[in-house]
Amino acid sequence: MKLIKKIAAIMFAFIMVFSLSTNVNAESGKSGKYEDRDGKITISNAVKDQTYTIYRMLKLESFDGKNYSYTLEDGWDNFISTEGTGAGKDYLEKNSDGYITFKSEKTHLIN
Repeated sequence: MKLIKKIAAIMFAFIMVFSLSTNVNAESGKSGKYEDRDGKITISNAVKDQTYTIYRMLKLESFDGKNYSYTLEDGWDNFISTEGTGAGKDYLEKNSDGYITFKSEKTHLIN
């Protein structure tokens, strides 16, 4: 019985040391989900010497893989305003907490 306890103690010690020494790695993004997008923007058929400007309209406040929270960047309130001619009002709306939601009937156009 003492031999079994010694062997078990050695095995548990080895397993503990081995498990503590392993590296932590982030997901590689090869799962076929949203992770495949590497944050790059590609412009197809770009015109030589043409200047392209990119605007950030939404700030990602939190994301857990399924749920997200966006807020509007400063200066974009008129873009989603229901009063006037806000071009984004058909696709985005601001809720009472200040977070942006996508209008469900229009989300297929925002991909």
